[in-house]
Amino acid sequence: MLAAMLRCSRVDSLETDSVRSYYDDFIDHLLYDRLRLNPRHVVIGRLLRRYVPRGGSVLDLGCGIGITSEIARRRAARVVAVDLAPRLIEYAAKTVPSVQFEVGDIVSLRLAERFDVVCLFDVMEHVPTARWADLWETVEIHLAEQGRVIVTVPHPAATIETEEVNAGARQIIEEVVSPAELIAGAEKRGLVILEMRTYGVDREPEYLWAVLERLGRPAPKRRSRLIAPVETLRVRLRARRFWDAARQASAC
Repeated sequence: MLAAMLRCSRVDSLETDSVRSYYDDFIDHLLYDRLRLNPRHVVIGRLLRRYVPRGGSVLDLGCGIGITSEIARRRAARVVAVDLAPRLIEYAAKTVPSVQFEVGDIVSLRLAERFDVVCLFDVMEHVPTARWADLWETVEIHLAEQGRVIVTVPHPAATIETEEVNAGARQIIEEVVSPAELIAGAEKRGLVILEMRTYGVDREPEYLWAVLERLGRPAPKRRSRLIAPVETLRVRLRARRFWDAARQASAC
């Protein structure tokens, strides 16, 4: 079972329990996205259609009630979705078919599997900054050799403005994620930014998304079967020219 492959969390268990309990009770808020179209999910759908290879595999970290996992499954052949809150996973498993849902701490997750795409949709800001390095390690470990990572987070200005105007709207953990910190954390795990954009729903900029990819060895160039014979002929012609010149010099 997947649960047997989860490492012990590095954070205090009381803190983890508090976060788990908070998001179990957050389900009523999340269910609104099943009753109305969330513009953020429209953006996420476009990203998944663009960057998930058809028939590929997706790991959806912090999947909530499975809305983004369901969108990913329309494109991918295999989707594994993980969230800390059992109540959210129970609802997701009952309402979203053909997705493997599991309860687990996404920071300490360890699976014996790699995926074409690893997703962090509106998740990173709800992970304490002290655990970001471990989160990036988890992402790197589960990413296929030519894989990509899709991340969406609130724009830092929007997070700060919300804190100033309506602090009560904050969730139990609401970190400010700057583009510089996102890029720096990713690069330490061998990931580089392929594309990054900001977008807005109620104001601009309000959110940003980034697509990262693993730094890998460049693919070897395919050589024509004619190249080797042609190169051999060139070498022989040059050698013959040199030997002819040497003979002429010796004859003088």
